[in-house]
Amino acid sequence: MVGPILHLKVEGRTGADKAAQGQRRHVMHIGVGKATTIDELQIRWPGSAAQTFKGPIAVDQTYDVREGDTVLKIAAPPAVRIKQAAR
Repeated sequence: MVGPILHLKVEGRTGADKAAQGQRRHVMHIGVGKATTIDELQIRWPGSAAQTFKGPIAVDQTYDVREGDTVLKIAAPPAVRIKQAAR
């Protein structure tokens, strides 16, 4: 099973990356250099048509994207539990 393939357009340049094979939930980290926004993000889902999001898209964010979404949603941060040390 091949995962989704991402195509990015940043500062006029295009690049691509793909998710690891066999993962049910894909978390991808993509470097964009010193760019502060992404001009366009296209996701090619396995067995489906491509999905395109037009920018500006903020960098240094985690997005929760599901096949068929029409809007990019910023993912909720993971829960953090802070416990006081036992005395």
